[in-house]
Amino acid sequence: MKIVKKRIIRNIPYVLAFVVTVIVLSNFISWAKKKDYIYKITGKSMYPTIQGHGFCFVDHNFTEIKRGDIVIVDKESEPKYLIKRVTGVPGDHIKFSYGDYYLNDEKNPDVYSEGVPYSFGPHSEYYIEDDMYFVMGDNRIVSYDSRAFGPVRKDEILGKVVFFID
Repeated sequence: MKIVKKRIIRNIPYVLAFVVTVIVLSNFISWAKKKDYIYKITGKSMYPTIQGHGFCFVDHNFTEIKRGDIVIVDKESEPKYLIKRVTGVPGDHIKFSYGDYYLNDEKNPDVYSEGVPYSFGPHSEYYIEDDMYFVMGDNRIVSYDSRAFGPVRKDEILGKVVFFID
């Protein structure tokens, strides 16, 4: 009987640490959901970077947006938020011509979806103005993005994705 009691007593700190961790994490997740820091991911527009399910943690207090950032976009015309990658920043010139993508006159500079056709039509061109951003999903074939609705305003970007759990 003494051996069993010693094992139980030795395991108590580990059990308590586990219980406290679970409580802290569940409270953090609950708080983050209420503050809109955690978003559920659905859809395949960011595949293969994001598999189309899971959650992402978003920073709403971002100061700058860079090309390559993954952001949450709130388009008034859409019933739900969109998760997209920033591919054009203020001052950029973006052109799509017969399936090719040009960024500031450089052909196909995008490493996120190499070899995938980019345009919905034969030709389109955008000059990205101040406080505007061009966003596309990494899965260019199925993504509904700036190629369809044009550049987004900075105030339509709710936040930058800090990390995601697939």
